[in-house]
Amino acid sequence: MYNICSGLSTSLLSIINSLNEIAGYQISVTTNPDFVRANEIKDLYGSSQLLEESIGNFRQYHIQETLQWMYQSQK
Repeated sequence: MYNICSGLSTSLLSIINSLNEIAGYQISVTTNPDFVRANEIKDLYGSSQLLEESIGNFRQYHIQETLQWMYQSQK
């Protein structure tokens, strides 16, 4: 099993702000406190080391590129 990831953590707020910029408008996001867990993991990220060891070097995309691609493909 392989992780396809950058090895960097990115906050949800950062993703939302990037998508707001790409889309050209702001969305309103609220948090329902009933779904907030006291033991929530604050920083989670993966390692692509096993994938790279198996297939060699590969092009890594910045999260901005991926979000732009995802947004454009839905138009």
